[in-house]
Amino acid sequence: MVVSILLTAATMLVLALAWRLWLGSKGALHSLPELKRSLRQLLECGANTGFIIITPRGTKYFIQFNSYVLRDGRRGMEMAFPNADWSKEFFARLKAYCDANGIAHEIQFGNDHPMRFLVVDCQADIDRTHDLIKGIVGDVFGLNVDRQYHVLFYDFTSKKQEH
Repeated sequence: MVVSILLTAATMLVLALAWRLWLGSKGALHSLPELKRSLRQLLECGANTGFIIITPRGTKYFIQFNSYVLRDGRRGMEMAFPNADWSKEFFARLKAYCDANGIAHEIQFGNDHPMRFLVVDCQADIDRTHDLIKGIVGDVFGLNVDRQYHVLFYDFTSKKQEH
């Protein structure tokens, strides 16, 4: 199950990056409290078909979450943070942040490439996911969390997009 979720996450990341470049947009602006609405929207997506990219306004940094539905019908969302050129410094900080705060995580590899991802399964816990976003923005990226966020949402099932 974890391997299939990773495959989905890696695929979604590649698609998300291509989508972001193709659109030329970072998505609609939301306040920090409004991000919970976007997370709820992600949980409503079909099986392994939705993702959101959250970008703190004025930065090139982003956090991506994808949705999943387990065989028993439980829904959840998962963050897969890449160890890419732009994020190497943040990858190490994020791992330390997760370790220090007791956040369960795994280091996984992509499908057809050696890139590593730090993966956090947030399940369906919107508050925990929201706290993770605040921690990444504040403690990992070193930014003020009281800012606006671009949110790019896509659900492949319904072709619904927001940008």
